[in-house]
Amino acid sequence: SWDRCLPCKVSIFMWKLLNEYLPFPEALRKIGFQLPSRCFFCPSEETRDHVLSDCQFALAIWGFFSHVLQLPEFLSNGVQMQLQHWWANALFNSVRGLSLIILPSIICWEIWKVRNHLFHNGGNVCHMRVCRYIQLSVLAISQVVPFVQVTPEDSTLVALGLVSRLSQ
Repeated sequence: SWDRCLPCKVSIFMWKLLNEYLPFPEALRKIGFQLPSRCFFCPSEETRDHVLSDCQFALAIWGFFSHVLQLPEFLSNGVQMQLQHWWANALFNSVRGLSLIILPSIICWEIWKVRNHLFHNGGNVCHMRVCRYIQLSVLAISQVVPFVQVTPEDSTLVALGLVSRLSQ
């Protein structure tokens, strides 16, 4: 989860996510807190796996980027399985490969931020808006960290605004 291409705050978030240190009700119960456990995106119970991977809201976001990156369909069984699926399909010699490494962390981070916004402020949000936030985050990373070798399959990612410049 620690990648030099990711902002430090995202790497720290991912460490907390993978070590179950995020304050979801299931984690807080372990230390004695009893909180309501309702997902902010749907009426289901709020768990780490549900919010970040299995909720219809999260599935729509994962599905959007899976389609963009032509990733084989995968029925998730939790966020860790989702992350492993993406990372296992990454090849390091293309923009697509690098995207498969960094995008899962950015997807989780943006879903987490929106969840927290809804927790504190209420309201609702469209999954496509979150997809746009994710695109902008990846674009910002590509402006700071030059991406790797250009391959013909990467032109779609450039056209969708996921990367701004590619080095050859």
